[in-house]
Amino acid sequence: MRPPDDERSVVVDLLHDLTMTRRPATLAESARLGQFFAAEVLPDYPTRRVYEKHAKHVEDDLQWPEDTSADEYLDSLRATVLNPRSGVYLVEAEVERTWTIYFVGPVPYRSQGRRAGSRIVVLFNAERHFWITGFQAEAGDIYVDRQAGFWVQCPR
Repeated sequence: MRPPDDERSVVVDLLHDLTMTRRPATLAESARLGQFFAAEVLPDYPTRRVYEKHAKHVEDDLQWPEDTSADEYLDSLRATVLNPRSGVYLVEAEVERTWTIYFVGPVPYRSQGRRAGSRIVVLFNAERHFWITGFQAEAGDIYVDRQAGFWVQCPR
């Protein structure tokens, strides 16, 4: 039995169970995944990668308002991952054979740029625990459904 503070191991075991059984997650399990990825994987402050993604999705693609700072962009991604209304979707990468976890949530009014999407999508490598990207998908849930994975919690 693991000590209760070994959150990484608990999350690894939970993801293994979800990917092997392809069962829906409970609300508590989805919240645990969100809390782990928001606190332990998403950067605490803007890094070079955050600035690169901010430049692409905020400055170039205009998905967020033009005056959105890198900190605000990162905060909106974290809010999506922690939002109990957000969905959780898992996809196995064909080449690397590792799982990607998507957190898919509503786009708050304050995060809507000139080319806002219908959902904020935040991706992480679920097994290696690193943040991949965060953007607004125009097609929202349809975009995510096309990734050939499965919902462990549908967005509400």
